[in-house]
Amino acid sequence: MLDTLSTIWQQVLGKKRIDVDANFFDVGGNAWLAIELFREIERVTGRRLSPLVIYQAPTIASLTTFLAASNPPPFPKYLLLKPRDLQPPVFLMHGLGGNIMEFFGFLSHLQSRHPVYGLQARGTDGLEEPCSSVEGMAKDHLEAIKLVQSRGPYILIGYSLGGLVALEMARSLSEAAEHIALLVMIDSYPPLRYAPLSQQVQVYSRRAGDYAARLFRGAASKTLHGSFQDGSRTVGPDNSLGIPFTPAMLRVQEASTKALRDYQPRHYAGRIRFIRAGTPLHFPDDPPKVWTKFTDRLELETVPGNHHELLTTHCDGLAAVISRYLRELPGEIVTGSFPT
Repeated sequence: MLDTLSTIWQQVLGKKRIDVDANFFDVGGNAWLAIELFREIERVTGRRLSPLVIYQAPTIASLTTFLAASNPPPFPKYLLLKPRDLQPPVFLMHGLGGNIMEFFGFLSHLQSRHPVYGLQARGTDGLEEPCSSVEGMAKDHLEAIKLVQSRGPYILIGYSLGGLVALEMARSLSEAAEHIALLVMIDSYPPLRYAPLSQQVQVYSRRAGDYAARLFRGAASKTLHGSFQDGSRTVGPDNSLGIPFTPAMLRVQEASTKALRDYQPRHYAGRIRFIRAGTPLHFPDDPPKVWTKFTDRLELETVPGNHHELLTTHCDGLAAVISRYLRELPGEIVTGSFPT
């Protein structure tokens, strides 16, 4: 198996030789190449694994051991995605049905000396039942970050559903008299029923227009090409990176959808730095009108692109904003002299 994996790694990474103890990301790997790597592993070995395993077994040697195990180890509660030396660390929460790989492009542009950890939803490895409530996800993640940082101040950043999880984490920590140095919610909204009626109408109108446009494009495509090819789609709303979802990951997505549907926001007294997508479609276009009932301190910033493009096409713009937020943290926080 070691020789087989070595050959696959060399092929995917375009290198003649790779040391068996070399880290995938240190020898030119990235999230997209990880997807290609695990597709090739499945083709050659018949083993279908989530590309997330590359964070758990990032070398040829460790991946060989992982594949040889009859009972693979559970996915870690947290993963260090960007080692740095300045405290406190940054904790990232991914979106609905997603995973920490969606932050790869963003992290490549982030300019900060703070280490960055990614928190992955429970159940991704298929060894545990996924959590079906936002509050439960927050509790899981709080247990994980306490293993890294026992006391505040804390830096919490969440994208989409992850923003709601980050908000609940911040509320719990604040109630325990812990300080939140920075809470960032990236295009994150509660269920649409909590938005003002005018915002709901606008969202439904945009959705209807988008649906009609897609129907028109589909009809035009059928006219030009005769018919659609089943199974040709590799990218979609639940698969924006083209990641092949395992059954366990699909169960996490289903549980996350239920968690969002059942979520009931409560008031948070701390400051929220909210980053909205410049091109709204399926979400409200005026976040303060949505969140005004639930917070007194929401500071709004806009990044170009739609909801998904924030972490893809325009991830550099998102990274620039968050890099600035981290630079603006008070000196007493980053020097560790903040009173706790």
